Amino acid sequence: MIPEIHPQRKDRIERWLKILPRILLRMPDYDRAYMMAAIQEYAKHNLAKSQITKYDAIRSRRLSRNQRQITQFIVIIAGSLTFSIAPQLLAKQAGRGPMAISAGLVGGGLASFYAHANATKVLTGIKLKQNTQKTRAAILDNKNKG
Repeated sequence: MIPEIHPQRKDRIERWLKILPRILLRMPDYDRAYMMAAIQEYAKHNLAKSQITKYDAIRSRRLSRNQRQITQFIVIIAGSLTFSIAPQLLAKQAGRGPMAISAGLVGGGLASFYAHANATKVLTGIKLKQNTQKTRAAILDNKNKG
């Protein structure tokens, strides 16, 4: 975890941030270098804390493992009912009886499981690609500004 900055040091750095640039230029080189290094350290600290806060917010929006399993179970049940309609109709027409209906439900469940798994992989890949592109753009913007 990131160590906290002592409140007195934090107050001092925040006062330094309010100093006009022309006054900074009149200061001795050693003092100015010390102040700039402290300000940079403070900025990195604040950036790290903001990133942690951002990722904590993202993590809190995710479903827990049990919630994901329940959601997947519901999707599979709904998918088995949806995907099994065609086999059930074919089984009724062929006169196969209840065995064909249960086979249709199992087949529909398997089809929905694989459809859900593949859709999850594709959506995760798209999201990772977008996040990577956004991160690269942010890094390039920071390099161009600095």
